[in-house]
Amino acid sequence: MYNLDDPPLDKVIIACGAANKRLVRHFNPLDFAKPQEEYTGRFQRIPERFDNYLYALGQLVNCPNPYDRTDRFNILNYHITPIWPFPDGWNETFEEVFLQRAASIWTKNKPIRLWWSGGIDSTTALVALLRTKKPEHELIVYMGDPCVEENPNMYDKIKKMDDVKIQWNDANNIWSFDNFTDGTINVTGEPGDPFYGSYVVENHIDEINNPWTDMLQWEDINLVVKPENFSKFMEFAEIFNSKCPFEVKTVFDFTWWLAFAIKWQWIVARFYPFMDNPSRWQNMISFYNCDTIQWWSIINHDLKHKGTWKTYKWPSKEFIYNYNKDADYRDNKVKERSMPKTLPNHQGHYNLHLLMASGEYFNQTEEEVYGIKGIDPELALYHKWDIFNEDLWKKWKKML
Repeated sequence: MYNLDDPPLDKVIIACGAANKRLVRHFNPLDFAKPQEEYTGRFQRIPERFDNYLYALGQLVNCPNPYDRTDRFNILNYHITPIWPFPDGWNETFEEVFLQRAASIWTKNKPIRLWWSGGIDSTTALVALLRTKKPEHELIVYMGDPCVEENPNMYDKIKKMDDVKIQWNDANNIWSFDNFTDGTINVTGEPGDPFYGSYVVENHIDEINNPWTDMLQWEDINLVVKPENFSKFMEFAEIFNSKCPFEVKTVFDFTWWLAFAIKWQWIVARFYPFMDNPSRWQNMISFYNCDTIQWWSIINHDLKHKGTWKTYKWPSKEFIYNYNKDADYRDNKVKERSMPKTLPNHQGHYNLHLLMASGEYFNQTEEEVYGIKGIDPELALYHKWDIFNEDLWKKWKKML
């Protein structure tokens, strides 16, 4: 099994916040491909001038920063988790792959801090870790008051465990750097949502078996494409769908593929901008970011729900029920956005400019570099092609 937790090559982990526009202006790969005014608001929209609608596809599943895990359309040299082909005949059960993933994390022989929200994804990871835990293992459940509200029965169960420690957090201490330097491993329940699909289908559960193009008629989706560009967008969507491991036919196929291929990496990386010091980002492991878990999602696409919103993520809910026998949670718990409960102002917290795989990071500042305010001067030490996808930009140059 490929270890997705191994340190990657020095690539871009995340570039975020209002600094994206400054980043483009600073490195200025647009000196040969200056965009029209309509594309200057977000640097992710620059590719649309060259018929690359990755950003627009990401918006369909509420992904603000798209990463193409097929690695064909990324504007930056992002570190991505590959979509590995699975061996012929591989078809392990949900229980097998999740217990194997937990066991592999325990082999690191360090205390595990599980970031628990009470939601379905992190509770699945918690159950897997509890079931594979040995007496010598140390498990810390990292949680806040909203977690109790979301899953009270599980909380009642773990608080009675003598061999499990509860560590409380709130909006003021949740990102403490001590958690990343005290010898523990931080494990999250990410990216559980892209593993299953996308919550954008919640209000259209009766339509998810319709042709995938029907989704583009929904009034409540974020279709950020001008009418005059719609045909080019559809051509791009068809190309992107052709990369799916199976034929995209239905709305559910389409939303799953977009979330799996475009949103997955952003979900893995989205915590890092909250950290005042993200240099130890590698000490945050996303439980679902594992090759065998990805394979299960691809092969068992038809098992992710039973036709209702309450049965969405059913394999996880059943896995949890087999451990704690909480029938109400299994039958009635639905996907919630847990993060805003613990971090009510999380959207405005970003101050990170750029994080590299090496752990080197650059925050927004009050200084000026080449007349551009807000860029860390140390960023000038990087060559622009260390950040930007040189092959793609040179391809665009030929299109001008």
